[in-house]
Amino acid sequence: AEDASTAQHRFVHLWSSPLVDAHDSPIDQLGVRLEQQLLKRVLKGSPTPVRWYSKVANQNEFLHAFVNSVVLHYTGHGLHGSVVLEHDLTASNRLLGAMHVFTKEALKECFQDLPSRPKLVFVSACHSELVGEAFVALGVPHVVAIDNETPVLDDASQTFAEMF
Repeated sequence: AEDASTAQHRFVHLWSSPLVDAHDSPIDQLGVRLEQQLLKRVLKGSPTPVRWYSKVANQNEFLHAFVNSVVLHYTGHGLHGSVVLEHDLTASNRLLGAMHVFTKEALKECFQDLPSRPKLVFVSACHSELVGEAFVALGVPHVVAIDNETPVLDDASQTFAEMF
């Protein structure tokens, strides 16, 4: 992955796999590393060099990536109408490693006045249809999301990301 501090990246991969939910119950861990390796292999095979990076998805990183990418790929857990992010390092120690539910309403509110948008957002998360619709409402021309009633198996998500 490249340095995230440079201006605009063509492809940004944000991932989230928090350790516990809001009640401190363990959360199933996702195969994020394998998906990163698959994406890296696909992007390196592109006939055109692709500037990209992969980082933990917290709200600040999501905002930065939304403005500074052409393609934004999110990998993580999804709930009906929400994606699950991780708390950033400014959060209290109690929240580190815990899930941060980012609702479609919060997404619209945070992103609506931003100066630019990616051309494509790929939401690799269960039940992400409503979040995908929020990205469309924000003016993202192309959005790929999962049907709101459908959970996604980790292997299926990785295969789809590789073929996509």
